[in-house]
Amino acid sequence: MSPEEARWFGSALSHYSVDELSPLINLGSSSAAYRQTACSEIEQCIFEPLRKRGVTVYHSDMKNESGVDIVGDILDSRTQDGIRSLRARSILCTNILEHVANREGFCRVCEDLLPAAGLLLVSVPYRYPYHPDPIDTLFRPDLGQLKRLWRDLDFVEGKIVSFGNYFRAMRRKKWLIARDAYLVFAGVAKIDRWRVLVGNYRFLFSRYEASCAVFRKR
Repeated sequence: MSPEEARWFGSALSHYSVDELSPLINLGSSSAAYRQTACSEIEQCIFEPLRKRGVTVYHSDMKNESGVDIVGDILDSRTQDGIRSLRARSILCTNILEHVANREGFCRVCEDLLPAAGLLLVSVPYRYPYHPDPIDTLFRPDLGQLKRLWRDLDFVEGKIVSFGNYFRAMRRKKWLIARDAYLVFAGVAKIDRWRVLVGNYRFLFSRYEASCAVFRKR
């Protein structure tokens, strides 16, 4: 998640009361180290303010890492039962849909896990290079396409958030330059690596964008 996305979600979450949000499930949370160090804006803009307000947050991911409260695939019924037992009022789902093969099934599960009037906060890349984790379906929806995904939810607000480019990423992470040079001069044959390389340089100076939205269950 970019700093700009984190700030947008932090602002959006501030519009709702503790009772409307708590408990909140953070799907695809990654580890505490990722949220607090690698992408510290997530902690600063989203979870620290929620914690100070008294919102209970449960982090869910397929990876069994430090800071993950619910380990499992959201499409697995046992994981769903575990989340359902927490009686969540809201779900945060950022930058996941492009990595899901069964997008329809994923969306239906999110709907089912929410109670009436429950909130879903979601983001998906709109203009962003290929980035498999472990797959990338290249799903790049605008806000209209996002609205059509969620059948039983009402659209509350949304925005195409603009952020960074590959040049800025290289300035922050100097090792990217060495990695790209290796891919070019070593003649790496793996197609996925070339797709990543070409995709990144298409956005060398062009801004990335993400579709960010809030929905409420009817």
